[in-house]
Amino acid sequence: MSAPKRKRFWIDPSTQLKILAFVLGLLAVSLVLCWLSVDRGLEQTAGELHRQYIPIDWARAALRGPFFFSGAIILLGGAMVTLLWSHRFVGPILVVTAGLRRIQDGNLKGEVRIRDTDALRETVNDFCAMQAALRRHVGEDRERVAAIEQRLAHLADKLDGNASARRELESIRDEVKKLTAFFQL
Repeated sequence: MSAPKRKRFWIDPSTQLKILAFVLGLLAVSLVLCWLSVDRGLEQTAGELHRQYIPIDWARAALRGPFFFSGAIILLGGAMVTLLWSHRFVGPILVVTAGLRRIQDGNLKGEVRIRDTDALRETVNDFCAMQAALRRHVGEDRERVAAIEQRLAHLADKLDGNASARRELESIRDEVKKLTAFFQL
């Protein structure tokens, strides 16, 4: 049930970019709050000691370079992880959506397949089980309809003289044929 690798990385750019923007926003806010807490800690420490062994401006300048470098690495790493995970979530959702559209059009033939490493595996498996059950029920209904159609044909053959009743039975038989004709198994 494993599908091959997806050929496109941006499978739903608008959704993936929204997720990316949200995560990067959270990371940026976290970094700003971290910087503010470090800066505030430096000021409090200097105020409590009433003397400065190390000037605060020098400490801030010394911390600024490593902090921005580590912040850039955090943002870059967060972006990469977010894009990879958004791919693992958005891909299965799009696959199930395509499966739902096929079912809406009456096509029960296609199988929904995702990669083994994708998220939402249980949801996709439940969808596949639902599709198989629907296919089975439609097949059973088709068998019942075929049996009713044969009974109607047999009954129509018995009505030799009554053309009106025979035409009515033929019309009913044609309508019964159409009951499950929408679905493709």
